[in-house]
Amino acid sequence: SQQDSLYFLRSTRQIGINCDMSHYIVDPEFSTSYDNLMAHFVAAELQNRHYKKLLFRLTNKESDPIADLILNKNRSWSGSKTDLVELIYALHSSGVLNNGEAEISKIIQFSEKFFNIKIGNAYKTFAEIKAREKDRTKFLDTLKRALLTKMDTDEAITRS
Repeated sequence: SQQDSLYFLRSTRQIGINCDMSHYIVDPEFSTSYDNLMAHFVAAELQNRHYKKLLFRLTNKESDPIADLILNKNRSWSGSKTDLVELIYALHSSGVLNNGEAEISKIIQFSEKFFNIKIGNAYKTFAEIKAREKDRTKFLDTLKRALLTKMDTDEAITRS
């Protein structure tokens, strides 16, 4: 364009825009006097596009997978209630919720609401889980096996 010599050539010519570059490290062998100014224009344009996309998503109610999962009332627990109780007690026992401060009753209430399921007497169910003679953590063991299988499969796909 007609202004290329101003924007892209290394010279001391000024366009008339005061731009303090004293706090930037400028390599005179590589940079021009307006690299930083141009970078600000490009950044502003990219930010403008990003905000336009966000506004479009909000005004057009474009789906968001995380929001859909949280807000969707059609979520359901498809395992057994005993499996869910085992998971709840594992989360509680590990102290990973609210720095170990989450009450078991609150975790149960949340799980019932989140998964649209009525667990019933979770304390009795946990007592039955503890009374198992073998495979006391049957569901957690199943989860572990499933995750390891997924990892092995993904690695096999990556290698091939």
